[in-house]
Amino acid sequence: MAALDAAPLASRPRIMQPITLGDRLTRYPIVATGQRWPCRHEGVAGYTGSHDLLLRFPALRNDPRYVDYGRYVDEPDRPVAGSRGGGLFPVLAKTPGGTLVCIVRTGASHKNTAGAQISLTMSTDRGRTWSPYRVIVQGGGEQDARNPALGVVDDNTFVVAYGVHNLTTGKRCMQMIRSTDAGRSWSSPTVVEPPAGDPCPWLHPHGQMCRPGPGRLVFNARGAYTSSQHETQANLPERESFLYFSDDHGASFTRHVHLGPITETAVLAMDDTRWLCYSRNTQGSATVGRSADAGQTWGEWTPAYPDCRFRTDFSSYIAPGSLVRLPSGNVLLVHTYRDHPFGVRAVISRDGAETFDWDRPFVITDSFWTFDSGYPSAVCFDDGMIVCAAYTMLDLAHPEWGTCAIAYVWHERDMVVS
Repeated sequence: MAALDAAPLASRPRIMQPITLGDRLTRYPIVATGQRWPCRHEGVAGYTGSHDLLLRFPALRNDPRYVDYGRYVDEPDRPVAGSRGGGLFPVLAKTPGGTLVCIVRTGASHKNTAGAQISLTMSTDRGRTWSPYRVIVQGGGEQDARNPALGVVDDNTFVVAYGVHNLTTGKRCMQMIRSTDAGRSWSSPTVVEPPAGDPCPWLHPHGQMCRPGPGRLVFNARGAYTSSQHETQANLPERESFLYFSDDHGASFTRHVHLGPITETAVLAMDDTRWLCYSRNTQGSATVGRSADAGQTWGEWTPAYPDCRFRTDFSSYIAPGSLVRLPSGNVLLVHTYRDHPFGVRAVISRDGAETFDWDRPFVITDSFWTFDSGYPSAVCFDDGMIVCAAYTMLDLAHPEWGTCAIAYVWHERDMVVS
């Protein structure tokens, strides 16, 4: 395939306008609800925090597509637990044989909901069509099942770790299930133990599991301390993050290392020793970490977007994300884009993930209804075909899908810039 442009960044003019892939990219619904479900905190009385869409982006008040914002004012107005639909927070993986496996949040809106589900759907044609989703984790009673991580060991062995939140007691824990028949049946859940020590944060899994070698899986667990823990130890960080390791094909995760005061971390093993993480810090800004010993220790976390001449606050709009090694050897970062127009964007590293070309961002989609969406999860086939799953409360280009998970499909050669 043609080599991607590798001209030194310093020799090129800054490109402020993103590059649109246009008809080189296609999109397919993974899960389509058919109506818009509410986003987090929408319509909560008196809430004026960062999730209030019209306060953050007042120009949208005059957009007729937002006239119904805030109509959901309390729990009875939200979808009944177990309602068909959702597709939130997709996590995508690819089997060695080329089947795509995707897990999503279904049966509940973005807000904490008792009885929420984690469901599985699969594609055998590179994301064009998807099987009807099947519930593999059902939150029971006052429990919300959420925040899954997905790992694929081989064509038949899948591992899902997820968080459980009791909405009555406030207690949280991690559990895991495993399938050895390509997702047709699953083991009973087992608890993934938190780190030892006091104080210990609550943790939930996140995103794509890294597979650094045969029989090995690694996932990010992130969380926080409770308000009572902060009252007794005021210097505790707002967030904490760990890596959990399995050396037995995902049968257990008993070993872990501390990453730092970050959250929602994507992990990529560059080789046997060099690992890369893309994460969010306690201010919500995108940050990058590197390890030279296969994830056992991590150096200083640095801003993912170091050049602030364009936007001093830009780094808070470009997380979370997904890291993918491309057939060319380049590294693709696909990330949420939380400025208007909302959606998903991508940048490329051509120097072994030492730097990313933020001067040349690619628009994967800019038709999301609100900024608190995205959570892209991407994979790449050996021939350079890329598939990325992401969610939105409503896709303005396809409002008939309602709240949905979408597969975006393009090729590495589509990102060649002359």
